[in-house]
Amino acid sequence: MARSTSVFSVRSVAKVSSKIASHSCPSRTAIQEEMVAAILNQGTRGWLARIGISLVIALLCGGLAYLLARAITGVALFVRQQQLLREVASAFQGGVEGLAGGNLRAVRLLVQQVDARNEQLSLLIGFGAAALAVVTSYLWLERRAAQAQAEHSQ
Repeated sequence: MARSTSVFSVRSVAKVSSKIASHSCPSRTAIQEEMVAAILNQGTRGWLARIGISLVIALLCGGLAYLLARAITGVALFVRQQQLLREVASAFQGGVEGLAGGNLRAVRLLVQQVDARNEQLSLLIGFGAAALAVVTSYLWLERRAAQAQAEHSQ
């Protein structure tokens, strides 16, 4: 069963075992790295690298989409907060009596609810962009790897 395309080969483990025995004081992490490198063949390492690259791209795209959505919804919220700013200005102009007659608490709660909905929307947009980016980038990287392998085998 020790084929060259298999993930785990007896020959590679024997090499690692002989390297471990030949070192007088090897570090534990170096031994583990050598064993992982011996166990995983080049195709598996390439696949894991493509998965990792796709996840990093998805993280960046999702984060950027979230920040962009938060900025847009923040501007929209600021426009809607003009009512709150008018209420605060009238309360300050009216003095203590103006504060008692104002509806500041209700307006503040409304703004907080709108902000919470905007945050949920931004998270949804961020996760959607990340999901789209991970699938797209993985498929693109796999296609490039297949083309490179086809060119190499010719």
